[in-house]
Amino acid sequence: MRWGIRPWRDGRARSHDQDMELVMVVIRVSSIATARGPDQLDEWIVPLDGTTASERALPIASSLASATGSGLRLLTTQTEIDGSTATSYLENIAASLPTEVDADVDADQQPADAVAAAADSARTGVCMTTHARGRLLAALHPNIAAEVVTRAAGPVVLVGPACRAEPLGEGPILLAHDGSPEATAAGHHVLDLAALLHRAVEVVAVVSAPSGRPSDEPYPEESREMGALCDHAARLGVAANHRLVFASEVHDGLMDAIEQVQPALVAMMTHHRDRLELFREGSLTMDVVHHAPVPVLVARR
Repeated sequence: MRWGIRPWRDGRARSHDQDMELVMVVIRVSSIATARGPDQLDEWIVPLDGTTASERALPIASSLASATGSGLRLLTTQTEIDGSTATSYLENIAASLPTEVDADVDADQQPADAVAAAADSARTGVCMTTHARGRLLAALHPNIAAEVVTRAAGPVVLVGPACRAEPLGEGPILLAHDGSPEATAAGHHVLDLAALLHRAVEVVAVVSAPSGRPSDEPYPEESREMGALCDHAARLGVAANHRLVFASEVHDGLMDAIEQVQPALVAMMTHHRDRLELFREGSLTMDVVHHAPVPVLVARR
């Protein structure tokens, strides 16, 4: 086990950020889609704050590291955890994991800054547990997860309160698509990870229909964009299908699709949003994260 200890300037243990309960797990991921296909992952970084909530992400990160032949790195911004040193805490966690682990103590930065520094390239992803706040709380009290989504160079995996704390399942990746060219471009990032994980992809576009029933409209643009994404998947050797789902609310349609597909991972695309936009429009992504029984990979457009 290798260590990289960076104590806080005055030697005091840093107090928990009000959102440290959200917990952070950072993942080093391969570079995003290229014509030659995805690169191998380097390592998965798992920041912890000493809470059982933060440790819920460990089975997911460990299974991802194993599936991709990657290393695993534990990271904390605390210097003392439950009366023990951060070093001792991380050693105990490492001993319980089925893979070789590196560890860092970075007590010189706030949690979000530490995550952003660790995820400063497209080869780095972030996986964080979060309570997935509603639009009002998210606007008034932005959490670490929301900040990391806007700052991380690579994909961000969010582990919500309903997510099962267990290794990644055997199902496909469910990729939520809104029928736009931007969503297709962002979806290439998801296909890279699918190729590394050897997982099929189910591309789903939810059409908001008041009655929740299909209309006579064929929705050619949505079908064309999803088809283009499936074509790109084929070039990467990833099996992919696409479908339209009709529902009165997009959130409900996505949750129904998750129930039907039983994916190992849900992938969604999101925009950069400031507090006013988040308050005005809300966040479909965070709504899904809050209710999804599996992790949600967030890809930026």
